[in-house]
Amino acid sequence: MIDIPKWMYEIDQSHLPGVYRDLADLIGYEGMLRLISLHGGGPLYVPKLDALEKAVRDYNIMLDYSAGRMPQQLAHKYNLSLSQVYEIIKTQNRRAGVTGEQLSLLKDGA
Repeated sequence: MIDIPKWMYEIDQSHLPGVYRDLADLIGYEGMLRLISLHGGGPLYVPKLDALEKAVRDYNIMLDYSAGRMPQQLAHKYNLSLSQVYEIIKTQNRRAGVTGEQLSLLKDGA
């Protein structure tokens, strides 16, 4: 846990210096304190939003697929081509250690 003195909480955020005020507005005062306590003065890589969007989309596709939605429905829902949906399913199954034989058994047995 980060040890932040109590008096650090006794300031009106509007009195914070520029970049600190911007950070506090963006992630809240507590978040700003934690961020600068952990990473202040050093380089910090912030990934792009599109990488997170893709990861969340792929996760949601797998949830929908596991719940019985058809790939055609998923393509429509996520505005993807059918081949993109199949590729996402294949990639996610590979990452989860599901082989093609297991996948076909699941489809035939369901």
